[in-house]
Amino acid sequence: MEENYRIFNHFNQKTMKERSKTIFNLLVAVCSITAISCNNDVLEEKTNKVDLSQIEFSLTDADFQPEVDNASTRSLKETVKDTVSLGDGLTAEVTVEPDTAVTKSPKTRAISNGHYTMLAYDMGGNLKGVLEGSVSGSVFTPASGKPENIQLTPGTYTFVCYNDKVTRNGNDLTVAIADAETARIGRAENVVVSGKKQKIPFVMKHAGCKVRFVYDIPSLECYTSENIDASVSSDAGSVPTSATINAFTKNVSYGAGTITGIPLRIQNKTHYQYTSPDVSGCNGLSNDTYLLPSTNSSKFTLKFNSGQIWETEFTGKYIKVPTSKVMKMNGSYIVKFKIFTKPYYLFSDGTAGLLTKHPGKTAIGVVVYRAQQLAMALNDVDAGATYRWSSLMLGAENNNDDSFSTFMPGSVYGVSMGGEFNSQPYGYALTYGYFTTPSTNKVKGNSTDYPAFYAAAHYTPSVPVTGTNLNHWVLPTVSEWGELLRHYGKNFGKNLSSLYYFQSWTDQVDYSSSSIASLFTPVSGTVPSGTYWTSREYMNTSLGTPKYEGVAFVFGYGDRVYIMNTPKNIPEKVRPFIYY
Repeated sequence: MEENYRIFNHFNQKTMKERSKTIFNLLVAVCSITAISCNNDVLEEKTNKVDLSQIEFSLTDADFQPEVDNASTRSLKETVKDTVSLGDGLTAEVTVEPDTAVTKSPKTRAISNGHYTMLAYDMGGNLKGVLEGSVSGSVFTPASGKPENIQLTPGTYTFVCYNDKVTRNGNDLTVAIADAETARIGRAENVVVSGKKQKIPFVMKHAGCKVRFVYDIPSLECYTSENIDASVSSDAGSVPTSATINAFTKNVSYGAGTITGIPLRIQNKTHYQYTSPDVSGCNGLSNDTYLLPSTNSSKFTLKFNSGQIWETEFTGKYIKVPTSKVMKMNGSYIVKFKIFTKPYYLFSDGTAGLLTKHPGKTAIGVVVYRAQQLAMALNDVDAGATYRWSSLMLGAENNNDDSFSTFMPGSVYGVSMGGEFNSQPYGYALTYGYFTTPSTNKVKGNSTDYPAFYAAAHYTPSVPVTGTNLNHWVLPTVSEWGELLRHYGKNFGKNLSSLYYFQSWTDQVDYSSSSIASLFTPVSGTVPSGTYWTSREYMNTSLGTPKYEGVAFVFGYGDRVYIMNTPKNIPEKVRPFIYY
């Protein structure tokens, strides 16, 4: 029995040891499983975050763009013209316009390579991470040695990206005016981050805006020797010189300063070119000037530091921009000053100039183009009597009486153009050149067969004329009539040479009748009105056989002018011009 107890006890101890070992192994296994489970929880927590290094950020550069009206998504709907006085009878039209020249370039393009910083904000405006890196080929790559793995909880975020021309202090991004051209800021708002592979694009906009300042003195005022020096400055302390933007809220504060001496270089000071009439005159243009948003155009002044054009002194004259336009980020603007000087007059002694500079002299004409020494009579022939273009009634409609009409047959554009023939202006050549009258070889100005030409050539002013250079009055061309409007019409909408149709509403041209009237009233002249013959002929080929018609210049209703093809036997008024 004792033996049996010893065997049982041995067996029981062995069993207990084995059971203890088993329990210990079970405990170890449980702890291992628990540890593994705890470790998996950490990994799971990390995988519940989104690693931004796995998201592709692409950046494109936005060009400066004309400001767009938010309501209509069109460029500023209407350009307001403000008229200001410079003193001494000088006036200017000032406009602030969207600079549409920039639309010729692509609106976006590949952005410059360089260093960029990315900020991530949750919808509460809390900054959740900062990621620095570089851009190459428009793709953002996190920088080596920087915190590459910003971990974001899946959700909706606003991302802000900026280049190294922008400085950051907390949530504030600051741009200095010196960096207005090159600083870039882009936003991607309401971006849902889910952990799936995605691409977030940024359109990087200029933090500043661009403006050009331009002055234009129409070609009546063109010159060859006197230099104009002009510049633009701001009012003291009126222009933002730094801008601080809250990266999330976009609230902006500004530091104010002064801009002085933006130079306007001379673009053109040549005489009129028949092939390109729009580029003549005195023009000044600044370089592209980069400012900060909220800059107000009314804080700038154009000042002429020196210069004289003909008898008009510009030194010390200035024009303060009357138009209040607040400029916007990435916007592009042009501030234009169109300057009108006092009218020039032709006097009975053959000289020309300002009335105030020639006291005691009597005006007989308004100078419409100084560079060509072209003037217009103060009055119609015989107080508005009417004359036929041609009195050759029988078959006259088939007479080619203007050799230039065959150069561009059937072309309204052709009869509107100016030019020279044998070094003589068209109006002179058509009135006094027999070679310009193919049908009869007659000098129209000396032939009663061409009554309108004859009346113009034999015009006599109302006062005695002593100037020996005042012998050849002419029947003007369409282009010569156009010089009157181009230089004095102010609101003159476009060149007459752009017309393509006769007597069409779409091809009538706006002008300022009050501006034209102001030329004649001080000198007891007659304001032109109604229909006048020009010296041009229209070769009408619409019916096959050429039909030659006269061309009339019409002052219509509502400050509009147009040209009209008219049978040569219809009587119209005559207003002579002269090359003095």
